[in-house]
Amino acid sequence: MPHPAPRTALAALALLLAAVPACAPAGQAPAGRSAADRPAPAPAPAPAHPAPDPFLRLYDGYQVDYEPAATVTELADRSEVVALAQLTEIREGRILGTSRGDPARAEHLVYVFRVTRQLQGTLPGALAYVEALKPSFEPATRFDATAPKGTEALLYLRRAIPAAAGEPSVPAPQPPPAGAPLMWFTTPQGFLVRLGGRVAHPLEQAGPGRPLFAHSTPDPANLYSWLPPRLVPR
Repeated sequence: MPHPAPRTALAALALLLAAVPACAPAGQAPAGRSAADRPAPAPAPAPAHPAPDPFLRLYDGYQVDYEPAATVTELADRSEVVALAQLTEIREGRILGTSRGDPARAEHLVYVFRVTRQLQGTLPGALAYVEALKPSFEPATRFDATAPKGTEALLYLRRAIPAAAGEPSVPAPQPPPAGAPLMWFTTPQGFLVRLGGRVAHPLEQAGPGRPLFAHSTPDPANLYSWLPPRLVPR
């Protein structure tokens, strides 16, 4: 007959079994351990930032020398025409230089807008032709392909000044029709367009802490707040 185990051995075995935690189903804390003691799950990855708008990306680094208007009222006072419109096309404009291969040339784009409402001044016809310096030597077709066509835009315009006599230039391949004046944005601040639920200003992409107007704070989601009160449509 086998000898019974000594009492001291049985006591040690009982203590060992009591020290081992019981297995728990997945997702539950083991016996004697609260859920708060478990390691926290890894945080979900932060959502990626939305990709920059392809149209605005073409204007990265765009710079021209000009005297900015401090308020929307000042910009309107400097402008011959203030209008609501829809962008329909972007074309090649004139080149200031001896040829299309002149390394010192300055290329332009012509933005064609369908005017929906004239708020100040008068434009003949239903279309506005607006010339602006091209941000790069990219072809106009690339700007046209990414343009926010059909969305509402706000334009502050003045009549373009012809090239100085004797200044070498290459005419635009498709100039405005007879009787349609070529216009400029009063300043780069004068091209505003609804884009992705906000108001974008492609020619002057002011960064954080640098507003478009030093003394105006228009609503970034309301295009009409970028107008002087006297010009807001009723």
